[in-house]
Amino acid sequence: MLKFLFGSLAILLLMNSCDKADKFTQFNLDYNTQVSIPATGLGGLATVILDSLMSNPTTTNAQQSFSGNGTAANLIEKVSLSQMTLTVTAPAGANLNFLKDLSIYIKGTNLAEIKIAEALNVADGLSTLDVPVLENNLKAYIQGEQFSLRTAVTIDGATSQQTDLNIYTKFFVDAKLLGV
Repeated sequence: MLKFLFGSLAILLLMNSCDKADKFTQFNLDYNTQVSIPATGLGGLATVILDSLMSNPTTTNAQQSFSGNGTAANLIEKVSLSQMTLTVTAPAGANLNFLKDLSIYIKGTNLAEIKIAEALNVADGLSTLDVPVLENNLKAYIQGEQFSLRTAVTIDGATSQQTDLNIYTKFFVDAKLLGV
């Protein structure tokens, strides 16, 4: 019976130390990307689908980020998108009332484009929207030097001028410690 207690205690201590070690190998990478939605001038009831609103490429600085967190690209186990927030930056006082649906895709050099977030039936009155993220392992996209986001939107209201948006992304990285 005493062996069982010591064995159980040893297993619990080992599991606890593994959880603490995981905390040192898990970190977030934050990026901001801009995209513009052109004026639509809809007559009220029409719906327009804009499918190719591309952001400029975002530089990942991944190697530097990995090194600063005590790991390297080859030790990354998984990268997932944990948060995406869309914020209207211009024109002043604008909101997302014109927006019905939104899908955001990521594209990397020599990597297939995949959908990473989607919001359907966006509520009126918002100038900031937390976009529900999809479960994907984005390791290859973040390990690369840069990525681009493509935004596809369904607009169900008129916009008299271009609307500029900031897309904030937070990626959760799970890696192994360098040298362990």
